[in-house]
Parts: sequence; C-alpha cells; structure tokens
Amino acid sequence: MTEEAKGFLEKMFGGTPLIKSMDFFMAYPDFDYTKSFVSKEIGVSRMTMEKIWSELIKRKFIVKTKNLKNAVYYKFNKDNPSALSLTRAINGLIWEEIENEKIAVKH
Repeated sequence: MTEEAKGFLEKMFGGTPLIKSMDFFMAYPDFDYTKSFVSKEIGVSRMTMEKIWSELIKRKFIVKTKNLKNAVYYKFNKDNPSALSLTRAINGLIWEEIENEKIAVKH
C-alpha cells in the first residue's frame, strides 16, 4: 500500500484503534515497529494498544521480527493469506477510486 493509501481502511470503516493499526501496518509492510511507536503514530494510548496488539498477533496480521535491548519489533505478516487478500482488496478499491477521479476530472 502506498503512502497515499494510508488511512484508506479508516475512511471506509471508521477510525477505531484496530482499523488505524491495520492501516498503519498495511501502509508500511516492509518495516518493523515497536508497540510504542505505532501507538504514537496512530494516536492511541499504550493501554489501548496492548489490547489491539494481542488481537493483531492472534490473527497473525503482524509477526515478531526482532528484540533490540528492551524493545520488541513487529511487522506486517506477508505470509498471512487473509492479510494479503485484504491488502489486494484495498489496493483494488484505491485504484478504482483513482480511476473514478480521473474520469470526473475529464468531464
């Protein structure tokens, strides 16, 4: 998902903390992050992030990548078929929206 696509799930389904966190990881699938970093980026409390994080791990949406000092890093799970299907669907919707905007501009 491109930088322009960041927030697409939120636009479609509302700004719950879970949706915001999924949006974040889908927007930046090649990098790994700590809970603290993601919580600051999406604007949710550390306590809320704890609940979300366990759900993301349980659903295998994110996977642990490394431990550095006292920090644990995670990234988008590209091996999860459901997560990849969601990414493809969102990308398709984004392209559809782009094409509709191009048509609207021409008229």
